[in-house]
Amino acid sequence: MDKFKFSIIFFRFVATSNDYSLMITGYRQRDCLLDTCYLRHLRLLRVLSLYSCFLKVEDSLLNEICMLNHLRFLRIGTQVKSLPLSFSNLWNLETLLVENDKPPLVLLPGIWNLVKLRVLVMSCCSFFDLDTDEPVLIAEDTKLENLRFLGQLMLSYSKYTEDIFKRFPNLQVLELRIKGSYDYSTEQYWFPKLDFLNELESLRVGVGFESSNTSVATKWLWDFHFPSNLKQLRLYDFFLTSDALSTIARLPNLKELTLVHSIIQGEEWNMGEEDTFDNLKILRLDEVTLTKWKVEDESFPVLEK
Repeated sequence: MDKFKFSIIFFRFVATSNDYSLMITGYRQRDCLLDTCYLRHLRLLRVLSLYSCFLKVEDSLLNEICMLNHLRFLRIGTQVKSLPLSFSNLWNLETLLVENDKPPLVLLPGIWNLVKLRVLVMSCCSFFDLDTDEPVLIAEDTKLENLRFLGQLMLSYSKYTEDIFKRFPNLQVLELRIKGSYDYSTEQYWFPKLDFLNELESLRVGVGFESSNTSVATKWLWDFHFPSNLKQLRLYDFFLTSDALSTIARLPNLKELTLVHSIIQGEEWNMGEEDTFDNLKILRLDEVTLTKWKVEDESFPVLEK
């Protein structure tokens, strides 16, 4: 039997004196209506998990979800381009997980009122619309001070993103992908300023370049701004110089370093006496272009693997 000819829906509703949870998953027809679930009557829900394999949340259902202002945990799949302004009604939300199938879902200004938010993970998201350069007004004192985990963010340079992470002063885990932006005034690739994130312990960064960018092969310098408290660093698809690696080596608390699909200039990594990873315990090199590696006796004094 063709599974796309029918729908199987699994509902799990849990109610206690202090908690109401609803999980919906299953299979669906390809052409079934996606907004057939009426949630506005479940006003006391605290946990809502709508698995994207069954249900893609469109505008009408998303507006219903925005009425559930007791929600603490929300997991959805969607194809919308941006969060509606009514999303700010979910002021009790602490965890938001979104699987997004379309180009980056725009977060702002919809998330600013989610002052209790601690975990925000989206399969593809951005602060602003990456296809426009329209002015974005953010109040000077606007912050999400409880946010600890921000995942799978897409970022490109603009004057609005220059200091955006000051709005999330207590981040501990950050995952992002940067659209390569070369700054001709500094002759370096732009990198977001993260050095003031004193609580940040884990950072994962990937980079993508425009196919028309002919400077990639000859421009190697990155304007890195890493916080000194960083313990775990993962870099994907980077072009790196020995100087950039020396900058990483100077991170005093770094315990784990991963380089994936990266190229080291000249295919040589020459580590001098000053290039010592004092606290590094784990080093992973996966598909890194490197033919010569000069290492001193004390380059990795506590390396375990």
